[in-house]
Amino acid sequence: MSVTLKSKDGKEFKLSQEAINLSKFLTEKTKDKKELVLDDINGETLALVVDYLEHYSKNELSKLPSELKSTDLKSQLSNFDYKFISPPSFETTFYLINAGLLFGLEHLHDLACIKIAAFMKDKAPDEINKEFTFECQLTPEEAKELGLDD
Repeated sequence: MSVTLKSKDGKEFKLSQEAINLSKFLTEKTKDKKELVLDDINGETLALVVDYLEHYSKNELSKLPSELKSTDLKSQLSNFDYKFISPPSFETTFYLINAGLLFGLEHLHDLACIKIAAFMKDKAPDEINKEFTFECQLTPEEAKELGLDD
């Protein structure tokens, strides 16, 4: 049996029962249903989650590093995890973090966090701010105290 998952932008994805069983959330929400509308997830993110779930319904979860030794993720992740997490934009990666939380998929959540952590590793705050377009929320005095007033 399969279930159709529908994203907030109307994209539909079929998911096998084996893949559904990886998520307590999906197992509970799809009980006796053939379709589930997910108002909090866009199609791009849901497509990735479906690929992830289908892969890991047939394969054992890979081991994730507990500490990043470098920014080179290829040497620290399984081939699937590396190919899965490398292409998405940072925006989509943050959506994957949220999806991992929503679906109760700790491995997916942690994998997406690892991508963000690898980007941030060894970077100065201003480099990170430029990529994520964060606005400094420090007062001028706080920024000066931290040496960020350049």
